[in-house]
Amino acid sequence: MISKHTFKFILFSTIGILLFLVPFTFLGELNFFTNHFAIFISNNFFIYIVYITNFLAFLILLLSFVFIFYTSKIDFLNSLFKSDIYSIIYRILGCFLYLIILNNWFSSNPFFNLFLHDYIRSSLVGNHGFITHLSLVFFITFFTIPFLISFGLVEYIGTLCNPFMRKYFNLPGYSVVNSIASLASEGSVGAIITSTQHSNGYFKRREAFLVATTFSIVGVPFAHTIAHHLELGHIFPIFYLTVLFVCFILGYVILQLPLKKFNTETFNSYRPIGYVKNNDLSSHKYALFLATNKARHTSLKSAFTSSLKELCITYVKLMPLVILFSSVILVIIEHTFLFQFISKPFIPIYFLLTNSLELAELIAISTLVSFFDLHLPIILISHVPSEPIKFFIGVLSLSQLIYFAESGMVLIKSSIGISFLDLLKTYLIRTFLAIPIIYLITRLFMFLNVLT
Repeated sequence: MISKHTFKFILFSTIGILLFLVPFTFLGELNFFTNHFAIFISNNFFIYIVYITNFLAFLILLLSFVFIFYTSKIDFLNSLFKSDIYSIIYRILGCFLYLIILNNWFSSNPFFNLFLHDYIRSSLVGNHGFITHLSLVFFITFFTIPFLISFGLVEYIGTLCNPFMRKYFNLPGYSVVNSIASLASEGSVGAIITSTQHSNGYFKRREAFLVATTFSIVGVPFAHTIAHHLELGHIFPIFYLTVLFVCFILGYVILQLPLKKFNTETFNSYRPIGYVKNNDLSSHKYALFLATNKARHTSLKSAFTSSLKELCITYVKLMPLVILFSSVILVIIEHTFLFQFISKPFIPIYFLLTNSLELAELIAISTLVSFFDLHLPIILISHVPSEPIKFFIGVLSLSQLIYFAESGMVLIKSSIGISFLDLLKTYLIRTFLAIPIIYLITRLFMFLNVLT
């Protein structure tokens, strides 16, 4: 007969698996719970989302001003709103810009009108806009992720997978959970989990950096949306398996790099209970022991209280910066030639693929803008009639993994110590390694008439 703590581990972990890892059909569409729920809310309650986000943006803006001069008796509120001057400025600017774009304020002003272009507004705050979707995904994820990571499933899977991950990737088995969560939802979820696990002592600094930048793969639901947008839905299994194959190759290569900045051998806080394997137990029994022990020491209240705090931190410290960065980059793309200029070195490479200078220039821009936001290259390339080009850019964008406005900001704000320059270097390494691999695969599929 199983103990009550083992039952607690099994019950709550099963709920987490059902929420994140089991697709089901709802309203004729096969998807996972997080995406079903986000789409359902967006489609049916969009006007209420507008009201709520309007209120939250105004509240964060107001409190950011107030806490410059005021100190609360509640330490958590101080940790949320008391920051350095640069953080306060970007938070205020991000919230103010969001209110302008959402409410179509100052449309007669030439400067603000740059941000009110229909394309920019719909891309950010429309019914299926980036900020709308990301806000919903964060909200749903933070209130469901404790079932997946807080009651022993991480310890159970991590212990069982530890020999394989150590042998081939020199990473702990816990990293498998991050990959699973990313595959089931999206890369930013994997980044959130990695940051949380590093804070709790599951990863060394180097391990956390590698897991966050190598195993936080874009999820199946989101990849399916990308494939559908690129009119590649009919070959989605081939499309996504190619992404996984490229990510596997890139991951193996990057894991061999020295990464001198991240060579520390210490944990962030503490070494997890039972980190050293008990040789008197089989792998399964030892994994079950660790999982049960975790469930014993975790209550529903503490797990969800911690998750609610993380949600508040994300909304207050991350979302304003995401909004500010995304909107500015979209304006730069829409109204300047900056990206056309810095993407010129890629044009000769893509001319070999397209035999068209115009298409090569467009693909070159798409290659670079994904660093800031995964949606941007997909939007830029979606009207191109060529399947091989769409396939190439789609796979490349999903394989780059570093998206500054999403997972990138999660990582910069994490305890891992990742800087903007670290993300940029990793992005460029992944990009330069991925281009020849994807080019050869695309040529192969063209030869096999998979792509026309």
